[in-house]
Amino acid sequence: MSSGWLKAALGAAVAVALSASAVAQDNLPPEAQKRLMERDIADVLEAKDYAGALRLLGQYRAKFEEAPFMILLEARAALNVGQLMLAKRSAEEFLAAAKADDPDYDAGVDLYASIDKQLEAARKRRVTQAASVSPMNGDVVAKAVAARLAWTQPAKGDELIPFTFREKLGGGGEGPVMVVVPGGAFTMGSPDKEVGREKREGPQRRVTVPAFAAGKYEVTWAEYEQCVADDACAPARDDSWGKGDRPVTSVNWHDAKAYVDWLSSRTGATYRLLSEAEWEYAARAGTTTPFSFGATISTAQANYNGDYTYGSGKKGVNREQTTPVGSFPANAFGLHDMHGNVAELVEDCYADSYSAGQPSDGKAFSRGSCSYRVGRGASWQDYPFLIRSASRYRITPTHRSRVWGFRVARTL
Repeated sequence: MSSGWLKAALGAAVAVALSASAVAQDNLPPEAQKRLMERDIADVLEAKDYAGALRLLGQYRAKFEEAPFMILLEARAALNVGQLMLAKRSAEEFLAAAKADDPDYDAGVDLYASIDKQLEAARKRRVTQAASVSPMNGDVVAKAVAARLAWTQPAKGDELIPFTFREKLGGGGEGPVMVVVPGGAFTMGSPDKEVGREKREGPQRRVTVPAFAAGKYEVTWAEYEQCVADDACAPARDDSWGKGDRPVTSVNWHDAKAYVDWLSSRTGATYRLLSEAEWEYAARAGTTTPFSFGATISTAQANYNGDYTYGSGKKGVNREQTTPVGSFPANAFGLHDMHGNVAELVEDCYADSYSAGQPSDGKAFSRGSCSYRVGRGASWQDYPFLIRSASRYRITPTHRSRVWGFRVARTL
């Protein structure tokens, strides 16, 4: 990155930057603080201190409504320190924010193409590692599958049910806790008279789902950030509620796909997103009621907007944020937070009804043009009718929000 490009990019912002010695930065008017920080960013970039520039750009973006060229600066700085996924996310955000006649737009397109090419090369390198790590997990998965076939009781609370497993990752660490979900047939969608039903939840149809494994919990910050540390996933914006065992948020469908691809490469197994049919089958866990807990739900059972009620239910707590995974009871399959906490991205292309030719074998629905994907389960901020087992909605694959997260599946 040349100093000439930098000065042209920052232009007047550098020219009007104020001297830091004149007054403490926090006492300056917001616009003056902004100009001063822009000058500091220009200085560290010209000194080729790209790590320092990323730190300042992160602070800048958290504090100010940024101009598109500042997002492009972040993409270039991330690329220079080898953070390909951060570079890609920033380049995507630049292209979404900039207009086609922006003088830097073509440069942003070229930068995105370059980043994408490097990421594809990195993905292929990870794929070649898969076979070498596969044998280490065979026994633990086989035992969990056998235990599932022999198990006749529903899961209770958070007990260590014997059909869970957790695979070791090549290079160290462990993957998410997985639950073997038994195969079976169910009626997908909601009946016409279910309270809160929307047309897109029908017509009801019979679907047969083969056995598979599903994440016992939604993917957590701690789990997702292992992928970020490998530069296989784009960093997620901190929601300021705490990380660790809370579900990761502010991820989009592409971020979720990157995570399952990384998990597959580190285990040698096939990890993926759940199909929409698998998700509803797993959420219902053998029930036909609006919720896996029955005809109504309470905030002692799930994290949603408790200022509102469903059916004969009572008002409860509106927590206004995520809660650590597993804070509420599991359903009969041993899965937590299938209702609320974060809305979960699944594999399928979205259609306005179940009359679009969706498969009846549990596989994901796909078609040539897939402008929208499907979200399930709703979130901490949603009304209780939206967290029903049958509720579904569409989302653009590039959209990120504090209400979105995901859960993983594994092919057995």
